[in-house]
Amino acid sequence: MDQLPKFQDAMSVLQGDLISKAIMTVAIIIILSILRSISLKLIAKYAKSPRIKFNARKITLNITFIFGLLWVFSVWVSESQSLLTFLGLMSAGVAVALKDPIVNIFGWIFILWRHPFKAGDRIQIGDNAGDVIDIRLFQFSIMEIGNWVNADQYTGRIVNIPNSNIFSMQHSLYSNDFDLLWDELNITITFESDYKKAKDLLEKILDDYNNLLTDKMKSNLEDIIAKYNLENTNFNTGIYTELLDQGINFVLRFNFIYNERRKAKHEIIEKVIAEFQKHADVDFAYPTTRFYSNITEGKQSKSNTD
Repeated sequence: MDQLPKFQDAMSVLQGDLISKAIMTVAIIIILSILRSISLKLIAKYAKSPRIKFNARKITLNITFIFGLLWVFSVWVSESQSLLTFLGLMSAGVAVALKDPIVNIFGWIFILWRHPFKAGDRIQIGDNAGDVIDIRLFQFSIMEIGNWVNADQYTGRIVNIPNSNIFSMQHSLYSNDFDLLWDELNITITFESDYKKAKDLLEKILDDYNNLLTDKMKSNLEDIIAKYNLENTNFNTGIYTELLDQGINFVLRFNFIYNERRKAKHEIIEKVIAEFQKHADVDFAYPTTRFYSNITEGKQSKSNTD
């Protein structure tokens, strides 16, 4: 009977300790929520760009979550021996049961720390390509481009990708250090066309188009050459000529801003069509079939000339 009062006293102390820790946890959540709300209001007041406001919401949420987690953790695990015991038990079970979520969290930390991409960048990871619209603790989201759309334009689908894929899948950036990309356009003319005139027309069209990008292209090239070892890399645009079965093919190599690929091709093709229509001696080529008659087109045989 003497043990019962002691047990009741111990339970009262334990209950009191749990209640105080629970109250402290709620207080921490309220304090951090208020601080985050004040920070967002200040940022909304002085920030003009929607992207800055979006990034501010994500950054303040991440900081609040991490700081709050550490603070609450320190409240509930106050003794060093209890901390070691807790960590040992947690690491043994959680490492197996929550392998994928843990890797996703490390992927999230890696994305925030190393910045392989950020919200607003256009990326391709695995078979998925699109613009990054959100980065969360376990996954990031992209607005999909391509797929059933035969161009780098939106399909309207939002694709959610686990953060762990950043470690296991190859990823490519359309934008970031260098906002200009290269593409090629094939223009084929018939063998009977005025080859020199056609090439002059295409060079003029390409020069006019490139002049619109000159300043941006120069600035981007200087930045990327300064950051990476690319001094001897050929970044030139231009026209290359090759022979095909159906005619003479010109390969137009040009720059475009990463999210304007279809627009750039459209503008160049429209100008090419308009210019070729002005000249009767320049015609587009297409696959054709020709029948050859040796009697009427071939050379006379030696027996016929004797």
